[in-house]
This record gives sequence, structure tokens and C-alpha cells, in this order.
Amino acid sequence: SKALADFCELEYGVPLLDLAAFDLSEIPQKYLNQKLIEKHHVLPIYTQGHTLYIAMSDPTNVSALEDFGFSFGLHTEALLYGLFQHMGVHPRAGRKSAQQHHSQQ
Repeated sequence: SKALADFCELEYGVPLLDLAAFDLSEIPQKYLNQKLIEKHHVLPIYTQGHTLYIAMSDPTNVSALEDFGFSFGLHTEALLYGLFQHMGVHPRAGRKSAQQHHSQQ
């Protein structure tokens, strides 16, 4: 729920992410490691400099940040999401579901 996401954002200091604002087809393909995405239920969203930003619903999932950071040699930062189900996007489904969602609007 929105209230829970807002609470987590304040409690953990992790920015709340609105995935609808992103064109998921622009996620750099080299960071879409399906094994890591499925293992951690997260989605790498974008890079800025040497930082990879990762959408995640659990801001305490430090192992996801460490695994992606180690795999790609980048610093990682968490972005909080809670709306994959409502958008028709799920880390397991990847870009295809996101594109289907946008085409339905």
C-alpha cells in the first residue's frame, strides 16, 4: 500500500520510485541478470556514473545490492517500489510485461 511505502521511505531513507515514470525498455540490457533478478526479486533500473540503481520492495535486502555490485563492479543504491503487481510488471517478467502495460493505456 502507499502508506506502507511512504513509511519505509521515511524509516529507511530509501527514495520511493514510481516505475510508471520509467521507460523500462531503456534499462541497459547488460544489467538484466535474470538469475540475480529472480533470486532477489529486484530490478536494476538505471546507472548514473559508477552507480547502479535497483528497484526493490525490501529496503533491508542488502545482499541484493552486494550481489549486483559485485557482479558488475558498480556501487549500488536502492530505490523503493511497491507497485510491480499493479503495473503488470514483475522482476521475473522483465520488460515484456512493462511494454504490454504501456500499450494497454
